[in-house]
Amino acid sequence: MLLVTHNNSFHADDIFSAATLKLIFKFAKIKRTREEQYFEKGDIVFDVSGKYDGEKYFDHHQYNNAGARKDGYPYAAFGLIWKKFGIKLCGSEEIVNRIDENFIKYIDAIDNGYNPDNNNLKISIPEIFGLFNPNWNENINYDKEFIKIVKIAEAIILRRIEKEKAILLSKEIVDKAIKEAVDKIIILDVYCNWQEETVKTENLIIIYPEKNKEKWMIRMIPKELNSFESRVELKEDWRGESAEKLFELTGIKDFLFCHANGFIASTKTKESAIKVAKLTIGK
Repeated sequence: MLLVTHNNSFHADDIFSAATLKLIFKFAKIKRTREEQYFEKGDIVFDVSGKYDGEKYFDHHQYNNAGARKDGYPYAAFGLIWKKFGIKLCGSEEIVNRIDENFIKYIDAIDNGYNPDNNNLKISIPEIFGLFNPNWNENINYDKEFIKIVKIAEAIILRRIEKEKAILLSKEIVDKAIKEAVDKIIILDVYCNWQEETVKTENLIIIYPEKNKEKWMIRMIPKELNSFESRVELKEDWRGESAEKLFELTGIKDFLFCHANGFIASTKTKESAIKVAKLTIGK
């Protein structure tokens, strides 16, 4: 069995989707790619392809996403995978629904940039680590579980240290780009941590290359740090459309992707990214 998801940056959404599927299909292989030939070859394709059929394809980036729960929380790939396959792990629809309600829908919300009441969404390290404590009906050794989770915590601490070092190193690069911004559009020639400095300005959009420089990203700057609300949004008729449709709408031949929620897009080249940004703000 072949499981296919996108390459490059990974998020809780695709990580937990892959984990769920690997728990069920233990010998399945995972291919991380955006090459369409693998969408056809794959047995299950998630968080990529722009398709959702509830059988083979489990993406949510297409126009109108892939639906929402009764309370309005939209589905991302993890929720779609769980809706289809969760019963195989849980053996009970009640448990499937409880896990979705108390855990998965918040991961989906974060991936979709959805937070209707500006709440602190219920995903936290203390909650996740707390899951490793034995339940009342289990005969599990506390000390063994403690050692297991300490190893994970060690990795998190080391990665947090490297993250903070990287943020500080980014400051000089981002400050220079802010000074050179035109039409409230900031352009970085290298990807780095940009949000902390840009939210202090009145700029609207930031453009930067992916780390591997295969694509250029056009990101709407949030109203404040870690907010889901953007200062400006990509045009509604672009959202979730295919590259072919985006070319038809804008005349930009390498306009690759526009998120269905209007906060990020991508192009093949820097020049096209600038065009998308300018069209977004009416320049």
